[in-house]
Amino acid sequence: MDSVGLKSQALAAWEAHAESWDGLMGDSGNKYFSVLELPILDRMALGRNGAYALDLATGNGLVARWLAQEGASVIATDGSRPMLEQAKARTESWYQQGKLNHDRKISFEVLDVMDPQCWDAFISRSLETCDGFDIITMNMALMDIPDLKPLAIALKRLLKPSAWSVLS
Repeated sequence: MDSVGLKSQALAAWEAHAESWDGLMGDSGNKYFSVLELPILDRMALGRNGAYALDLATGNGLVARWLAQEGASVIATDGSRPMLEQAKARTESWYQQGKLNHDRKISFEVLDVMDPQCWDAFISRSLETCDGFDIITMNMALMDIPDLKPLAIALKRLLKPSAWSVLS
């Protein structure tokens, strides 16, 4: 199967399972996230208060909300609109429950990380408001990307020199 077919297949699967994935991950994630990924994020995210963060393939927004709680301004993206809707709904619930202060704003955008044109448009918009990102995360999505070149090129353009990224 070519990369376009793989891309379509991966995106269709996430769109079909957005609601069940949100239920599985919930507010605090699964064991993989809480035991393996969160401790790494926590160690690497020194000085995150006031940081400008990008959470790619946000899923239900788990990492985006954690970054916002830690003081970062966050843009959460996903190629799947249903995933973004789940992330928005869960995040709004957090605001209503007081788990996340309203000054910790998370914005949500559709972004196909496999499409260079989508990247160009996103980068142009992003760099109008900031000089790059301090933090870029991508949790449990690399395995669904048949061609990593557009992502690699974009990371180089978006990361500040002193920035860090965690992609798994």
